[in-house]
Amino acid sequence: MSSLRVALWGTGNMAKKHLQSALESKRCELVGIAARNHEAAQAICDEHQVTECSLVNDPVELLETCEFDALICAIPPGLQNGQAAKIAAAGKHLFLEKPVALQIDQVKAIAEAATAANIKTQICHHFRFDPAIQWTKERIDSGKAGAVCQFQSRFWMNGDMSAWWKSPSLGGGQVIEQLIHQFDLARYLFGPAQVISGFWATLVKNKDPEYFVDDNSVCNIQFKNGALANVSGSNCAAPNRWIGDWRIVCEHFVLDATDDGDWRTPSTSTVQLVKDEGEISKTFERNIDLHQACLINWLDAIDGKAECVASIQDAVETHKL
Repeated sequence: MSSLRVALWGTGNMAKKHLQSALESKRCELVGIAARNHEAAQAICDEHQVTECSLVNDPVELLETCEFDALICAIPPGLQNGQAAKIAAAGKHLFLEKPVALQIDQVKAIAEAATAANIKTQICHHFRFDPAIQWTKERIDSGKAGAVCQFQSRFWMNGDMSAWWKSPSLGGGQVIEQLIHQFDLARYLFGPAQVISGFWATLVKNKDPEYFVDDNSVCNIQFKNGALANVSGSNCAAPNRWIGDWRIVCEHFVLDATDDGDWRTPSTSTVQLVKDEGEISKTFERNIDLHQACLINWLDAIDGKAECVASIQDAVETHKL
């Protein structure tokens, strides 16, 4: 593909990480940044030695100030207020951090605009690119897994978090801001949900006068195919650990993923085949950058070499869940 002219919305850690992946691919060039903090935006330009870059406050302004082909969006979801839908309607490809927005109507509007404009969209549900998840998805879709039975997943951490994360109007809370990954995996593997029950509570972090969202939650799901799931979240667990893992039971195998919460340690998944009487027959180590893999898949789709694994149309269903 010729060089893709990319604009960036946001200047936080994930915005910078996705931009780094795009530029390292040697397939993209940075031409614009939308951010309230122009100093941070200029610092990104300086870091990547970009001398000609439009700096604006709102991403819609980029439509008037520069020529771009695609937008990478990594902002607090509460800031999404129709901008991405307008950019999609203008025919610009979109790479969006999750959750796309706090309100389902916002997500639907982006999906409708993207469908009408026939653009490529990718939501950063990066866990879909985990080697063990890819293996499991193939087994389920091909019928080799037999009946799907149970999915258990958690995201346990203990962080102070930034002000926007702790705000219900900007971050929305741990369920939508982080556990959305676990809910997305459950739906990606097991299909549409039928019945949901759950609870959330703020049990420890309410001592923080700026903390207004949940710090613990549990949810049970029954899918239309009868399979069951349990998703658990906590921001009261081990400090400096970000534990996101899962267990999957199917008729012909059991998969157990382990994560010690240290980003420097590769996560490992082991599979036991039921027909082999529980003998461990396969081990997966997460030895790839999942965020990078997600972005490269989007670039490949724009270039006509692949389909986006997590499109905005699919993200609507995860957001509903």
